[in-house]
Amino acid sequence: MPGQAEEEVNQLTYVQKHLPNLLSLLAETTEEGEGCCKVITAKKFEHLGLLLKAKNASLEYVPLSQAAPFFANSDPDMPAAPVPVTQVLEWVQQHICAASESLRAIPVGKVEKVVTDIHLSESGSVESVPSEAADVTMADVSVSSVNVASSAQTILVPNGVLHLSKDWRPEGTTFVDGVMRASVLRREDDIKGDSVKVSHCHDAVVYVLAPLKYVSVFGCSDSIIVLGAVGKAVRVEYCERVQLIVPTARITIANCRECTFYLGVNQRPLFTGDNHNLQVAPYNTFYPKLEAHLAQVGVDATVNRWDRLLTLGMVDPHDAFIHPADCTDTRSEGATLLSPEKFMTFSVPRWNEADSEMLLTRANPFLLPKPYLLAQQHRCKAAENLKQNLKTITLEEGKKRGVILAIHGHFRDWLFASGNIRQIYELQALDRLDSVGME
Repeated sequence: MPGQAEEEVNQLTYVQKHLPNLLSLLAETTEEGEGCCKVITAKKFEHLGLLLKAKNASLEYVPLSQAAPFFANSDPDMPAAPVPVTQVLEWVQQHICAASESLRAIPVGKVEKVVTDIHLSESGSVESVPSEAADVTMADVSVSSVNVASSAQTILVPNGVLHLSKDWRPEGTTFVDGVMRASVLRREDDIKGDSVKVSHCHDAVVYVLAPLKYVSVFGCSDSIIVLGAVGKAVRVEYCERVQLIVPTARITIANCRECTFYLGVNQRPLFTGDNHNLQVAPYNTFYPKLEAHLAQVGVDATVNRWDRLLTLGMVDPHDAFIHPADCTDTRSEGATLLSPEKFMTFSVPRWNEADSEMLLTRANPFLLPKPYLLAQQHRCKAAENLKQNLKTITLEEGKKRGVILAIHGHFRDWLFASGNIRQIYELQALDRLDSVGME
């Protein structure tokens, strides 16, 4: 499973590999002399901003067309002349290589902190200045590891991926990263922007109870992830033994293993890549503000296509997963439906009295299919019958106490064996913190 740094390097490599094709899509054909020539205008060049960002010598963001010398100082009233595709390609490759080479000078996966910052002077030389504020990580570089050409005063990097500064993460995205053997809660007040990325969490329980546009779940294992309403799309990649509970408009699942997805989804779930032993089930929980969040982001609780699976693509034997030696390109594996007998509802804790007073959603707004509803009712009835039998049992007081102690003992053993005892302690800690925050 690729780590964060490796993922970013792969993204940069992908952009470099397909850059000629990207530019050809933006190019226009003009007649020049006896032949035709493909050129790119400044307006079309700006479309690359979907993938690339540009920084000047002061590491400040600048418009992509203003960073390129052949489009610099142009304006709408007097646009610069179109430039041949070959010239644009050469310039972008030169500068994007400068960024990737400086990244690879740092050991992948390690966090580096340096005491100097890098600035490019007007003459193209490298100036080293003290940088108390330069708490640089991962993609920053030291003077001794950089070899910069005199023309490289602007550096291009994939959008929100390898920024050469401490603020390399994309704006408008909240990260829940590297949670290990713990429970975390993020609500509306904790979210900056309208996107969330949950990554590299292990043996964790993650609650993100907020209205969102986009969510990415990457590289998590042995975890439970509960998401609020997601209006645009959810993407899940490289996860193992994860339970994901989410109401969303769309979801794409790629390269996952032994995961279960409890979905309230308006469009058909899409499965692609190298998936194994995945299961899907209808949405199985609720929280106080769920219906308000669904309305806010435009997810329709009356439409749930959780079981209309769409599987596309082929398995790539050269991807990040380990495949059998005889593996060749085959169709991507989809998912199976969780049997109703194994379906269980999930209870989202209520952390404070304010939630109880503002309780708007009191039940799952997504209707359960009849087999799952009947299985749930049967389980509830069995639990109620057991409770009544314990109340009406005719035993001596000592034996009755022994039965109750035995039930408590088995429940305690299950809590420890399943690891849920840790969740109880963590939820209590979250509740205390939330109470302090309310005060």
